[in-house]
Amino acid sequence: MSSNDQLKLLRIGKVIEITGIGKTTIYSLIKQGRFPEPVRIGPRMVAWRSDDVNTWLSDPRNYDLI
Repeated sequence: MSSNDQLKLLRIGKVIEITGIGKTTIYSLIKQGRFPEPVRIGPRMVAWRSDDVNTWLSDPRNYDLI
């Protein structure tokens, strides 16, 4: 597996930076099923798969949220 094929995980700060959406809104959208679920990476840590966030960003239906 090449380094480009490896799974990239994004912490909340990077997700906020990439999407331009605040933390509260991100978690609200997750509850509504309108934003990708994070994966647990520790007892009190979560992260998002970069490909999930990029797919979400590429969907024109989400433009009104950005």
